[in-house]
Amino acid sequence: MRIYNLRLEKYGISKEAANELRSFCLQYPEKKAKIKDIFSIKYNVFTERIRKSGISDPTAKAEELAEKYQADIDLIEKTAQEIDEFLAPWIVKSVTQDIPAWKLVQLENMPATVKEFNAKRRMFYCLLAIRRKII
Repeated sequence: MRIYNLRLEKYGISKEAANELRSFCLQYPEKKAKIKDIFSIKYNVFTERIRKSGISDPTAKAEELAEKYQADIDLIEKTAQEIDEFLAPWIVKSVTQDIPAWKLVQLENMPATVKEFNAKRRMFYCLLAIRRKII
C-alpha cells in the first residue's frame, strides 16, 4: 500500500513531527491488543517476565502499563470526537489503519467528500499535536 506523506508544515508541524503523530496513531491496534493481553491468560507470562526484571509488584506494573495504553487510545478517540462527532469513527479508522479518504468513501460509504474528510483529518493531527505538546 502506498504511504501518503502528511503535509502539515503550514500548520507548524514539521515532517518529522507529522511522522511521529502518524506512528503514534498506527500503534492504536497494537495498544488495544496489549491491554487485552495484560488481562488475559497471557498475563501470567507477562508478570513472570516482570518478576525476572526485579520489579517488586508485577500486578501494579501491569496495571500501570495498561492505564498508559488506555490513555493513548482515549486521546486518539476523544480528539477525533472533538473534530467531528459524526465522522469520528472514520477518522479513527483512517488514522489508525492508514486508510486514505477515497477508500472510506468508496468502500464504506462514508458520508463526506474526500476533500472535507482530508481537512478534518488534518485538523485531527493538528489538535493531536497540541495535545501531545509537539507544537
